[in-house]
Amino acid sequence: MGVALVISSISRHLGQAIAAMGLLNPMIWAIIISSLLGILAAPTALGKMTGANEVSGVMLYVVVALIGAEVNLSAIGQAPMYIMSGFMILAIHGVLMLIIGRMMKMNLHLIGLASIANIGSAPSAAVVAAAYDKNLVPVAVIMALIGSMLGSFVGLTVSEVIVMLS
Repeated sequence: MGVALVISSISRHLGQAIAAMGLLNPMIWAIIISSLLGILAAPTALGKMTGANEVSGVMLYVVVALIGAEVNLSAIGQAPMYIMSGFMILAIHGVLMLIIGRMMKMNLHLIGLASIANIGSAPSAAVVAAAYDKNLVPVAVIMALIGSMLGSFVGLTVSEVIVMLS
């Protein structure tokens, strides 16, 4: 737990320093830095410490709770086009998952697992995987983490391109 808090503190301070140069905001940089440090530390002895999985799960729930605590639900009524576009993206995602799954002759369990790993998070992918087969839980978590990391970097790149274009 102490190592996680130290990494969090270092990420926060580095994020503030980088954001002071005018690139994104401190929170985004803190997430990027802590994620990269976690990826680098996972295959080392640090990732194999007793209780590392439990602590990482708790820290993930804390981050999700902190993000959720900042959500203003009254703003939903002010942005109907964003809500509609979200539903359209989910519909397109579902159709593409079914088409690609059919072409690759995958069963619905794996399609659902890949879908929740792409759209959801590691905890939700693990829950879906456990409902189908306990042996799929590690695969689900890995798929979700890879999707989260790639999605974060691609999303940040797209946001920077849009800011430069505007």
